[in-house]
Amino acid sequence: MSYRYLETKIGDDLGIPMWSALTLDEKTYILNNPEIKHTRYFHVNFTEFKGITLLNVIYYDPYSNLLLSGNKAKYTLNVNTSKPTARSRIRKKLSRETLELIHNYLNLREEILNESA
Repeated sequence: MSYRYLETKIGDDLGIPMWSALTLDEKTYILNNPEIKHTRYFHVNFTEFKGITLLNVIYYDPYSNLLLSGNKAKYTLNVNTSKPTARSRIRKKLSRETLELIHNYLNLREEILNESA
């Protein structure tokens, strides 16, 4: 499973357009035409707050290297409980398949980090 697939699946569940779901040609067109108003795209950012792993779906600005997270997140999932947080702007629950992908991704990431330590 790729990170791109995970982001695309989250976007499909929530009905949010994800930057990673675009083809290379679509991304290139957007980047080469900044004067044209485009759809707002989002991406996934994992954070940890007081020992709780959070999945944030945040706005992606293709013209900036800055991450916008925290209270700017459109969707925030408490990965430990698999439920949206109280501050999440979208209250929809992710599908069981998507939640399994998230947990598998985090477990794999943890294994890789532990191997390199």
